[in-house]
Parts: sequence; structure tokens; C-alpha cells
Amino acid sequence: MVLRVDVDRCTELHDIARWGDGPRMFCKLEYFPMKVLLVDDYSATTDLLADVACSMGHAVTKAYCGADALVAAGGDGAFDFILVDIGLPDINGHELCLRLRASEKYASRRIFSMTAYDDVRERFDMSCFDGQLVKPLSLEQFESLLSD
Repeated sequence: MVLRVDVDRCTELHDIARWGDGPRMFCKLEYFPMKVLLVDDYSATTDLLADVACSMGHAVTKAYCGADALVAAGGDGAFDFILVDIGLPDINGHELCLRLRASEKYASRRIFSMTAYDDVRERFDMSCFDGQLVKPLSLEQFESLLSD
């Protein structure tokens, strides 16, 4: 069973959830919010994934090109999780990942790629990424990555 709770409205570690006309259940919330950076030039994908991550309680920053992602990543603090589209309009996602990994701040942070390209492993050395999501994306797989 998956319990979705509006984190902004929770004041305790235990929240009461009512499922239809069924019994009340007490659920312990294990909430570990992350700073998430989503990078994709296709705004519908970026916005949908941002909505999912926000609904899970994560702080999300969206970037629609590599240059904007580099600016966001250069700000205060560091992102805990970054999802990068390979086919960006200005620099490809592989190059973006290499630039992020070159900084001490992102050398060991979780960075995943997403792509619709079948031949991405033939075109790039994907070892700089911690994993890959294939488009069309599985929202369950995305939610799972944000829950780890």
C-alpha cells in the first residue's frame, strides 16, 4: 500500500489516513526530502516529473537546457538527485554529467540519465551516470528512485 501525505500539513510523525469507508490506519511517515534537479528541454516531461517529486515532498528545480542546469547546480548547496535528458539543445546530457562530476560538489551525488535513444550506450560512455531511465518513463520507477 502506498500512502500519499501532504507533507506541508503534517505536524507529527504519525498521521491518520482514511481509505474510503475502510478502517482508520496509523502510518509512520519516513520522510527524507531531497533537493532534486530535473533537466529536460521537453517541458511537459520536466513539469510532470516535478509534480511527482513535489508530491513526494522533495524540493525541485527545473532546467530546460544544460546551461540553466549548470547555473542551478552552481548555486548554494548541492542537489541530492539529478535527472538529465541526453538530448538537450545546447550541450548533451552526457557532457553535462561530466561537467557536474568534475566538481567536488557532485562527484558522488546521484545523477541519472533519461533518453529515448536506443543506441545511447554506443554513442556515449555512460559510466558517469548512476543509472538510466528509458523514455517513455515509468513513473513507478521514477518514484522508486526518489524513495531510495
